[in-house]
Amino acid sequence: MRVPWYFWPLLLVYRLVVLPILLSLFFTLGIWFSPKVRQGFRLRRESPLRQAPDWVGQIRPLWIHAASGEFEYAKALLRELKSRFPKTPVLVTYFSPTYQKNIAQTSEVDWHEPLPLDTPSACRQFLLRFKPLALLISRTDVWPEMIYQCHRARLPMILFSATFAEDKANRWLRGLLVRWLYPLLQEIHCVSKDDEIQLRRLLPKSAVTASGDTRYDQVLYRLSHRKVLKENLKPHQRLQTLVAGSTWPEDEAALLKVVAPFLKEKRLQMILAPHEPTPGHLRPLTDQLTKLGVPLRIYSEATEFNLGEVLIVDQVGILADLYSWGSMAFVGGSFRGSVHSVMEPLGSGAVTLVGPHHYNNREAMEFKHKSLNPQLHMVQTCRSSQDLGEALALLLQLGPSRAGWPELIIDQVLKKSGASIQLAQSLGSKFNLR
Repeated sequence: MRVPWYFWPLLLVYRLVVLPILLSLFFTLGIWFSPKVRQGFRLRRESPLRQAPDWVGQIRPLWIHAASGEFEYAKALLRELKSRFPKTPVLVTYFSPTYQKNIAQTSEVDWHEPLPLDTPSACRQFLLRFKPLALLISRTDVWPEMIYQCHRARLPMILFSATFAEDKANRWLRGLLVRWLYPLLQEIHCVSKDDEIQLRRLLPKSAVTASGDTRYDQVLYRLSHRKVLKENLKPHQRLQTLVAGSTWPEDEAALLKVVAPFLKEKRLQMILAPHEPTPGHLRPLTDQLTKLGVPLRIYSEATEFNLGEVLIVDQVGILADLYSWGSMAFVGGSFRGSVHSVMEPLGSGAVTLVGPHHYNNREAMEFKHKSLNPQLHMVQTCRSSQDLGEALALLLQLGPSRAGWPELIIDQVLKKSGASIQLAQSLGSKFNLR
């Protein structure tokens, strides 16, 4: 593919100005003050010393890059690739060490290591060492030097599960990066037709397709392979159970004062799973509930859970399964700055409440337009505590008439699945995988 004329001056500025600044910050302030940066530096230093698997230098792998949490969009694709083409190794790189343990524990990953620093020599050495068949980039994290070196080596590059919401694509920095780097990608697989339209406005000559979101496949897989829960705590009245997940203090301040009356009247029971269930978070949370006069139980210690009570989850990794215990959900971060994923509660069939800060989440933006009745939507947006209270009051008032809603919500989620299968099939025929 021909490189746009403006690529070269931008690459020169990146190499001579931007990258030296980034590396200086990385090796000075970052390493001194950030444990995450120190861990990333250690992993990059140790990677060349690890004993590489036997296939390195013998079989060309597929290379998947996921910055950090973007690995969740790659998991379903990984399963499809390994089930269809078990002889093709899969190499996974990441930028942030946050997901390193998760990636290492994924059986479909044949080798993993951090993405090399974005310098010409480090990128060339990486490509010479592994000689990958293609680079698949999950969602985002397109690095200029690596993209150029892959282009120079004639390595096909494919971006999948990409989103290009209008408010992002029109920002000057985002638009600059897209126009600069994305013409070098062979294929861009967007989540929706709207994303495709937005991207084609920026890159009319690029190969852009609306192929769906692989994260839906991962969520549905995860919900069909549930973790073991304390079944003696499972609510008997799902229609009267609210599951609040990934909450921060700002979310809890907005939520608890409006649910307290419903709890005291024993019209509701709530499962509350903080985003960070540390002692420093749980202690003020329990104090707040005690001041409100609401009975509470701690998941790891509880032997029963009843109407009018709050069950505080002090264990990580089970929230996705807990969403199925309630017919209503609240997703945290939405009163703090950016909402967490709403896919899991929607995949469990729960009417999902979010606060005002939900514009970062594509699924929240889409499902808030899917109506359940004239007043409620599958994702119900609430700008204030008062809105939360009114939405909960209406849901409880409707009672048994909501019994069929979970199936309606799950059906809409199922319609979004299948992107991983289509992409794996395409890759298999394109690269003759085996």
